[in-house]
Amino acid sequence: MAPPRKAVPAKTCLACGSPYVRATDETPGKFARRKYCGLECARKPRKTSTRELIRTLAVIDPVTGCWEWQGSKANGYARMWDSGKGARASRVVWRLFKGEFDAALHVLHRCDNPGCVNPDHLFLGTHQDNMDDRDAKGRLKHSRGSRHPNAKLTEEQVRAIRSDPRVGRLVAADYGVAEVTIQAVRSGRNWGHL
Repeated sequence: MAPPRKAVPAKTCLACGSPYVRATDETPGKFARRKYCGLECARKPRKTSTRELIRTLAVIDPVTGCWEWQGSKANGYARMWDSGKGARASRVVWRLFKGEFDAALHVLHRCDNPGCVNPDHLFLGTHQDNMDDRDAKGRLKHSRGSRHPNAKLTEEQVRAIRSDPRVGRLVAADYGVAEVTIQAVRSGRNWGHL
């Protein structure tokens, strides 16, 4: 006997606006992520403007004011089709709500929520502005040195290892790491920034 299908809370059809319930154990892929109540609505030609589509696919968080994107995402960033090409939704939103901008500029988030498409949370900046904003907010993806989540050594230990004249096997035993780690530290492959 097959287990009973589990139901999830009702979703709203993007074409007709009616609520519908989908089963969670459907075949993975397009059916599990469907946004329409049925085949008729999925095949219906949609004449909604991009602005209406954004408002349909964004849920407003009452606490933060973020317009959380419910559509496609890549690395947490909202994605959508724009003029037949995939684009970051934040760039499309900026153009729709604030006007055109230089393609070399980045659309940055004040709220640090990559899925947010609220035009009031967005601002324009260069690549360097984006990096400075990231560093100022402590969002460096690949931390260096002892701040890296996989670091086994500290900066002081690395300096001591480099000045230690003993063979790598003995130094590795003292610090509780592999001999290849000591070789990588001494050659500069690891901890090269020191």
